[in-house]
Amino acid sequence: STRFDIDTYIDYWDQQRAVNTGKSYCRHQGHVEGIDIFDASFFNLPEQEAYGMDPEQRVLMETGWLAMANAGFDKRKLHKDSAHLGVFVGISGSDWRGCCQG
Repeated sequence: STRFDIDTYIDYWDQQRAVNTGKSYCRHQGHVEGIDIFDASFFNLPEQEAYGMDPEQRVLMETGWLAMANAGFDKRKLHKDSAHLGVFVGISGSDWRGCCQG
């Protein structure tokens, strides 16, 4: 079971019908399980705000934090030494808001 009805967004069998109905016809996909599991309080976010965020943003925050932790930073050190830290991120468009937002 997935978090949404995949057939609403994908037509595996008829490429032209998929194009005409605004669906994807890609036969290969990747799905991230547990995308709804996010510790909003760890990032000082209200639950409602976290719920409304694009899942890519949540994954970006978690991955960014993991990179900082792997570099030897913890929350205390980041607050103390943040003037010596730069984070640069790029992200492209997302279909989430248009098709999948609850």
